Amino acid sequence: MRRATAATPACASTRRRTASTSDVSSAGWRNRLSSPAARKLPGRVRYGNAVLRRGISGRTELFEWWKAVRDGDIHRRNVVVTLHDEQQQPVQRWVLRNAWPTKYDASDLNAKGNEVMVETLELALEGIELD
Repeated sequence: MRRATAATPACASTRRRTASTSDVSSAGWRNRLSSPAARKLPGRVRYGNAVLRRGISGRTELFEWWKAVRDGDIHRRNVVVTLHDEQQQPVQRWVLRNAWPTKYDASDLNAKGNEVMVETLELALEGIELD
């Protein structure tokens, strides 16, 4: 089973990452003197949000980062997501450029259950690169 981890300079690894989508819009352009068909040109690039999830372990870095943004201090960070194989060897790395938290959530507490409490951090980002 492969496992993805994400880390910023001060953040612990996560166990699950929801993929961020990205797309490049296209714009039609037509030169009246040439072909009657419109030529497609690349336009604006958009990146969807990435979602990181991990079991709560007593570390507060992710919450503190979200809290700083909530209080008006938008501190963008490059977040590295690394996919590991069964032997914990890195397989692939993605860099989420200029990410900042847009949402923080912790799972419900249930005294009758035995589920692990999970914290979720949703990140807005300005780019994705393979490292």
